[in-house]
Amino acid sequence: MTAALCAGAWTAGAEALDPGLDWYTLEGPHFKLTYHAGEERLAQHALDVAEQVATKLDPWLGWEPKDKVYVVLTDHEDLPNGLTTSFPRDHIELYATPPDGLDTLEDFDDWFRLLITHEYTHILQLDKATGAPAFMQHFFGRNFLLMPGIFQPTMLVEGLAVYDETDKQAISGRGQSSLYAMYMRAEVARGVRPWSQVSMAGVTQWPEGAIPYLYGVNFYQFVDQTYGRDKIPALVDNYSDHLIPFRVGGNLEDTLGDDRDEVWSRFTAYLDQKYATPPYPTGTALVEGEQLSHHGYDTSSSRAAADGRVFYVRDDSHQHPAIMVWQDGQSRELAPTFDPARLDWNAKAGLLVARPDVCHEYYFNFDLYRVDPDSGSTTRLTKCGRFHYAAWSPDGTRIVAARMDLDQSSLVLMDADGGDPKTLWSGQDGEILGGLDWSPDGSRLVAAVWRHGTRWGLEEFSLATNTWQPLVQGIGDVGDPEYSPDGKGVLFTADAGGVYNLRRVDLSSRAITTLTHVSTGAFSPTQGSAGGDIYYIGYTAEGYDLYRLPAGAALAEPLTAAAPTPTDYPPPPHVTAYTHPYSALDGFLPAYWTPELAAGPDVVLLGAATTGQDALGVNLYAADINYEFTHHLVGGSFLYQYADRLQFLAAKQYELYFDSSNKNLERIRRQDRLQGVLQKPWVSLERTLTLSLGAAGDAEKDVYDAPGFGAVPDKDSAAGLAFEWNSTQDWPISISPDDGRDVLLVGETSDAFHSDYHGDAYRLDWNEFIRAGDEAVVALGYQQGYGTVGIKPFNLGGTTDPGAGTPAAQFLFDRRQFAFPGYPSGVADLTGDRMRLASFGLRIPIMRPEAGFKLPPVGVHDFSLRAYFDIGGTWDQGGRPARYSRSAGVEWVSDLSLFYIADIRLVVGAAHGFDTGGENQAYAFLEVPIP
Repeated sequence: MTAALCAGAWTAGAEALDPGLDWYTLEGPHFKLTYHAGEERLAQHALDVAEQVATKLDPWLGWEPKDKVYVVLTDHEDLPNGLTTSFPRDHIELYATPPDGLDTLEDFDDWFRLLITHEYTHILQLDKATGAPAFMQHFFGRNFLLMPGIFQPTMLVEGLAVYDETDKQAISGRGQSSLYAMYMRAEVARGVRPWSQVSMAGVTQWPEGAIPYLYGVNFYQFVDQTYGRDKIPALVDNYSDHLIPFRVGGNLEDTLGDDRDEVWSRFTAYLDQKYATPPYPTGTALVEGEQLSHHGYDTSSSRAAADGRVFYVRDDSHQHPAIMVWQDGQSRELAPTFDPARLDWNAKAGLLVARPDVCHEYYFNFDLYRVDPDSGSTTRLTKCGRFHYAAWSPDGTRIVAARMDLDQSSLVLMDADGGDPKTLWSGQDGEILGGLDWSPDGSRLVAAVWRHGTRWGLEEFSLATNTWQPLVQGIGDVGDPEYSPDGKGVLFTADAGGVYNLRRVDLSSRAITTLTHVSTGAFSPTQGSAGGDIYYIGYTAEGYDLYRLPAGAALAEPLTAAAPTPTDYPPPPHVTAYTHPYSALDGFLPAYWTPELAAGPDVVLLGAATTGQDALGVNLYAADINYEFTHHLVGGSFLYQYADRLQFLAAKQYELYFDSSNKNLERIRRQDRLQGVLQKPWVSLERTLTLSLGAAGDAEKDVYDAPGFGAVPDKDSAAGLAFEWNSTQDWPISISPDDGRDVLLVGETSDAFHSDYHGDAYRLDWNEFIRAGDEAVVALGYQQGYGTVGIKPFNLGGTTDPGAGTPAAQFLFDRRQFAFPGYPSGVADLTGDRMRLASFGLRIPIMRPEAGFKLPPVGVHDFSLRAYFDIGGTWDQGGRPARYSRSAGVEWVSDLSLFYIADIRLVVGAAHGFDTGGENQAYAFLEVPIP
């Protein structure tokens, strides 16, 4: 559930949905909802809910969007989520998959109601513009600079959406959930974070991405209770007329009457009072296990074996997620995996893993894998199966799995290799299957089941009659069931009383006992042998980890308290809507423009730029046009992308050259560029193979030369084929890609089109990243270029590759210039028909402060250092250059958070060339770090 807060060349929905599906649009009074064939029932329900939500939230926040809101309903991803942007148009993407476990979204009466309430709150807050911004939108359209709601901390955006999604009577939303209370108890115990950090974008300290949601909803609840509920829409309204962005502190003071420091001080005291202790009766003694691992973050899914081994999933955001084995006081890595990964264990069959992967390029679906518990070798059992949870039969010959498709759960039985699937049960009316287990005697299954009215409970499924029987209900949210080794009970976790503790239900008496009293939460209980120690996943301020509770230390406290009965909303009124085939032209036209202005000696330029896309994100474009009045020059560019398959660029640009005094214009050089690439990717989470077919052409000539100056026109073109293999990984807490390789092979010819050059060229670009310790990285690079006589020659030199950070960097063909820090570009000694360049680098973390300033709203995530040594050369004939040139350099890298909404990487470097033509160079450039 994310609000897209920053603007760029590409707009909402940066990744296209499957264009091969049959898409339709359902239009209601306030929404245009696009869906694909098969989603008809869900689409009508989503529209009904959306129209009802709008009638509630529009008056609350005092705003109604002028145009209909675009909504896309998609079932391409097996995780619950939604996306929202208001630039350039109001756009919401809804994922049809509901929550199926204890993941902070477990509390809802209707998944679409919670999701749409959250996302539509974003629309109202981001879309609202009054005063001067609204007036200027009449001239510039929906320019993101005139949308004040974008320019504020994510905390204030996500927090309001979580506040609105929360309904305590309906026991719905994260603002009243036990998991969010657990997170905040741990935060308070560690110390409430300062405003300058909470307001930063992209904080990677745990709970990383949840920080804006967690602090945000508590902040709005604090405003509600301390200053009055009416101050919440007032905060939105007062900020909506800010033409000068980022005046968040001033808005707080104007609306609440206290300056930002006083508000945050009072908020901190509010949190201390509310969350300082767990919600147990006075005098309750804590009963907790011993912490065995110290990974933190998203460690999950413990499974104990009778031989003393305990398997679990490590996902610490520093390195590749992995299945771990704990034994004899030590943990070791068994096999890499991806999060979320859900384990089941059988001594005869090994580990069974349910985890997502890319399916048919556009989909992200759960599948089943078998992992050898000794060697770690992994075998894929299903392909695009959508099996979210699975369990072995006691003899290891069969698998039962919970499947989710179009928000409908089913229970599927298959053989041990994933074949011969048979559906045992199909859910109705939004019933959801969560975690499950197979009884030791083979006759029953136990599962967490969500049903309307009763919400989450535990139920047993008889394999003889294919029917469900209630086992545990009415004690709050429950999950993570596992039969005890003797088959007489079921271990599980439940938040009865407001804290997730380990429980056990006796299958004969149905009596429930509480096993722990933890200060935060306890999940995923598992027991390897009858009467043995209980292992579980516990929680601290650093995240989740593996714990052990000695069997003799477990409580046997009867559980008698019942959870409050939720109040379900009545079904929304049916909306009569108009259905028609989806059109990519609807919403495709520009919604805004940004002026381009430039002035200097003999130069006056005016222009306009815009971007746009269709609702599905299949067709995207960026365009600009400008006119230089002194020399009557028309320029501009047009960049188009279709479904991550086709890229096309056409541009006419002018480069102006002045004398050393920068006063007299000597030359205007016109460059016409035409490039196109057609791509076919084969994608998985581990690697991507991309085949590219493309062409590129450049033509340069002078349109103005001062007396005594002149240049020969240059026209170049190439068509070619490229293969790229990319297995690099870049984790949330990474200073660089730190695993894998990126290998690019390009072959092209200059004879396909009319050109000043002819012949063929081939290029290899190999980059290898090797982890060295916790975060340090060894970066190796090798580039080789080979051209026949007559090609446009290769050139080494300059501190960055041409086009870095611009759309031109996306194109593969007709590239001849390569960075070689320490040497200037364009020199004859490093120009030739063939080239070779090798690089050896070390990237070292320095510190990770993740701290910011209040004014200006700028923060620092981390600092790192890069040191490199390059050696390269060019030549025309033979197998090697006559001599090699060498250089070395260092770069100071700062990962920054800018103005609440953007993460950027600033690189400042210095390089020295050791050989002929070398020089000392200082440079700086910006990168967009890969998340």
